[in-house]
Amino acid sequence: MSTKVFIIVLALIVVIGAVVVAVVLRGGGEKTTTTAQTSATPTVATSSSPPSQTGGPTTTPSPTAAPPDLSGTSQEQDASDLAAQTGEAVQASDDALTTADQAASDGQITAEEAAAIATATDEAISATDEALALALAYEDYWNAYLQLSDQTLNDLNAILGELETLYAQLDQIAALVDQGAASADQLSQIVDQATGQANQLQGAAKQWQNVVDQAAQQLTQQAGNVQPNNVAQTKLQAIQSLKDYVGQVKAALSGGAMTQQQLQQLFQSAANAEASLKAQGGQLAALADQVASLTAQVASGQLPQALSAAGNLEGSIPSGIR
Repeated sequence: MSTKVFIIVLALIVVIGAVVVAVVLRGGGEKTTTTAQTSATPTVATSSSPPSQTGGPTTTPSPTAAPPDLSGTSQEQDASDLAAQTGEAVQASDDALTTADQAASDGQITAEEAAAIATATDEAISATDEALALALAYEDYWNAYLQLSDQTLNDLNAILGELETLYAQLDQIAALVDQGAASADQLSQIVDQATGQANQLQGAAKQWQNVVDQAAQQLTQQAGNVQPNNVAQTKLQAIQSLKDYVGQVKAALSGGAMTQQQLQQLFQSAANAEASLKAQGGQLAALADQVASLTAQVASGQLPQALSAAGNLEGSIPSGIR
C-alpha cells in the first residue's frame, strides 16, 4: 500500500513540474515579444498623453562665447551693443521656434523636420550664448567701475535672467530632438514658453538701453550745471587746482569703483579747475576745454577713454610757471 502512495506522489510531482516549466517558458516568450514590439516603435511620434518636462538642463547655463574686449567702450555704446546682440538672439530664437512650431502643427515630427529644428535651434543657442557672454561682461565691468545706478544694474540683471531662461529652453528643445525623444505636444509646450521668454527679453533689452541713455544724459547735464566754489587767484593756484582734479579722476577710475559721492566731488573739482584756468587766461585757459571734455567723458560713462584723457591732460600741465 505504501508503494502505491509513493508512486502516486511521484507522479503528481512530475506533473506539477511540467506545468511550472511550461508557464515559465510561456512567460519568457511573451516578454521577448513585448520587448521586440517596444523597440520597433518610432522614437519621434505623436503623443496623446500630456508631455513630460524632462530632458532640459537643471543648472544655470554658462556662456561658451569668449568675453568681449570692453576697453575703449562707453556705457551708451555698451547698451547699444547689448541691445543689438540681444535682438539677434531673439530673431534667431523666433526662427527656431517657428520651425519647431510648424513641425509640430500636424501632430507628427518627421526625421527631416527634426533635423531642421536641430539646425535652427543650434543657431539660436549660439546667438543667445553670445548675448549672455556680453551681458555678463557688462555686469562685471560696470559693477567694478561705476557703482552709480541701481536701476541700471537691476535692468541689466533682468536681461541676464531672461537670457538664461531662454538659453535653457532652447537647450531643452535641442536635447529632446537630438535624443529623438521629442513629441509634437512636448515641443508645442516648450515653444509657447520660449516664445513668451523671447518677447520678455526683447522688452528688457530696450528698457535697459533707455535707462542707460537717460542716466548718461542726466549726469552730463548735472556736471555742466555745477558752479565753481573755489576759483584760484594765481597761476600757481590754478595749476594746483588742475593737478588736484586730474589726480581725483585717476584715483576714482583706478580704484575699482566710483561712488555717487566721488562723482559729485569730481564734478565740483572740475568746475573749480575750469574756472581757475579760464581766469588766468593765456596758456592755462586753453587747458580748460580739456577739463570740460574729460568731465563729460566721465559723466557719460566713457571711463576707459576718460582714464586715458586724464593721463594726457596731466602731461599737458605746464611747468616753470610762477
